[in-house]
Amino acid sequence: MTRTLDITDLTCPMTWVKTKLELERMAPGEALDVRCREGEALENVPRSAREAGHAESVELRVLALHGLLHLLGYDHGEDMERRERELVPES
Repeated sequence: MTRTLDITDLTCPMTWVKTKLELERMAPGEALDVRCREGEALENVPRSAREAGHAESVELRVLALHGLLHLLGYDHGEDMERRERELVPES
């Protein structure tokens, strides 16, 4: 089954928070089609995933977590990067 999530009317960090919440609701084997505004995210997510050596689905989890960490008060830096590595399993 493929789920669809339309985040075209949202801005960061809510785009990532909504995506993360939807990923958490999914059962193993389900796919998620995320619809966002044209531009940066559509170009950068696949590129970032390739550069990091993981699947786009893992990159979306990293980005969702990144937004959530901002909401929890983390700023960019070593602490945030460490928490992301701890909380997102490699695939």
